[in-house]
Amino acid sequence: MKKAFVLLSLIIHRNPKRRNAMKRLLTLTAALAALAMPAAAQECEDGFRTFGHELGTACIPVDPERVVSGNEFWITVPLVELNAPLVGTAGHDFGSELDYFARLEGLGLSHLVPGDIPSVGRSAGMDLEVIASLEPDLIITTIYEADLHERLELIAPTVIVPAGTLAKEHLAFIADAVGAMETHEALIADYERRIALIREQLVAPEEISISRLDIDENGLWYLPDFGAQDQVINDLGFSRPEIQRDATSNIRGMSLENIEAFDGDLILTGYAPRFGQTVEMLRDDWMAEGGALWTQLDGVQAGNHFWYERDTWNAIGYHFLNEVVSALALITVGREFD
Repeated sequence: MKKAFVLLSLIIHRNPKRRNAMKRLLTLTAALAALAMPAAAQECEDGFRTFGHELGTACIPVDPERVVSGNEFWITVPLVELNAPLVGTAGHDFGSELDYFARLEGLGLSHLVPGDIPSVGRSAGMDLEVIASLEPDLIITTIYEADLHERLELIAPTVIVPAGTLAKEHLAFIADAVGAMETHEALIADYERRIALIREQLVAPEEISISRLDIDENGLWYLPDFGAQDQVINDLGFSRPEIQRDATSNIRGMSLENIEAFDGDLILTGYAPRFGQTVEMLRDDWMAEGGALWTQLDGVQAGNHFWYERDTWNAIGYHFLNEVVSALALITVGREFD
C-alpha cells in the first residue's frame, strides 16, 4: 500500500495533464486505506511503535534506518550529533550564500555538518519527489511543513516536532523518534554537569536580568523560547525583563520607542551574517535610529551589551547548548551587577 501511495504521488507531480484525475484517485485510495487501518487503541504492526507528535500520532519504525530531516537548524544538526541514519536533509545547498551548513563549515563546525547527504529542498518547501526517491522509513520535520504532512505520510511515517518547546525537550523528542535516547541522555548529562558547576560560581543569578533581542530596519524583535540560549538562560537561573518573561507569542518589529522595556543587566543582540547582517550594520544603521533611547539603557551604559551570532545561539543542538554555557559564564561569573 505504501508503494502505491508513493507511485501515485509521483505521477501527480510528473504529469500535469493527469493531475486532477489522479488527485481524485489518490484521495479515494487514502480513504480506503484509512478504513483498513487498525483502530487508534490497537498496536502498530511488528517493528513499529506508536509515537505522538504535534499533529497526532504515527506508527514509526522501532529502529529507523533511513531518516529524512525537514529542517537544517533544529533537526539535522541534532540528528548528526546523535549519529542517526540520515539520508536526506532540507536546506543542504553548498555554494549558496544562504546555506546554513556552509556557514557552519566556515565556523570550524564541520562535525555538525551532514556531509554529502542529498538535499530535499529548502525548509518549508521540500521536494516530495526527491524525498520519495530516497526511500526513507521516517521523516522528521517542523510545524512549518504542516501543509505537507499528509503527502509526506504517503511516502513514510512522518512526525512533526512539537512547537514552542525549549531545547532539551526538543532534543529529547528527536532522540526518541530515532531510538537514540541513551546517547541523548549522556549528552544532556554532560551539559547539566556544566550548568551545575557554573551555578555554584554565580552570585544570585535570579537577580541578574538578561535581555535577548533582535533588531532590523523594522524595529525590535523577540521570539520566546527560541534556540539554545533560552534553555541556558533558564537553566542558569537568570531573570528576564518583564516584556520577555510574559511573552507568549513572537514580538515582531516593535518600535524603537519601546526599547526601555528591553533593558537588562546584560543585553544580548543577535546578528545573522548568512543574511548579510553585520554588527556594524545593526549598530550604525538600525540602532542609530534609536539614538539617545538606545544609549540610555542601563545595560548599554554599564558596558554590558553583547552580540551573538544567530546561526549558532538560535539553533538547537548539544554543541550549541554548551557554546552558550561557556559564553554566558565568561561574562557573568565573578561579576557583580547593580
